[in-house]
Amino acid sequence: AEELAVYKKILKEYSITFCDSEKSIYEELNKSNFNLILMDIGLAGSKDGIEMTKDLKANQKYFKIPVICITSHVFIKQKEIVKQAGAEDYLTKPLRKTELIEIIERYRSDSSNK
Repeated sequence: AEELAVYKKILKEYSITFCDSEKSIYEELNKSNFNLILMDIGLAGSKDGIEMTKDLKANQKYFKIPVICITSHVFIKQKEIVKQAGAEDYLTKPLRKTELIEIIERYRSDSSNK
């Protein structure tokens, strides 16, 4: 909950939707168009963030949406796992405001130009 409050404060100038499960991700994706997905690999539920990223990238409807995985692991192998899942990039926790905004702007503008 504390982590979520920090994200909301950092991202207050963006239109954002927070999801806490596989089900809520698909519900929101079916309701609205998104320019970017920030995926916590520690997503709770039947699928973690890596599996969800794989599913989204395999889905004809969602595969073009850039996915940035968020992880608390800084291992090189973790970066490989995230990339193999189809994510465009990844960030490590704790998130730094400048880094988060930079990556959002980079991929948001990339996706809006396609």
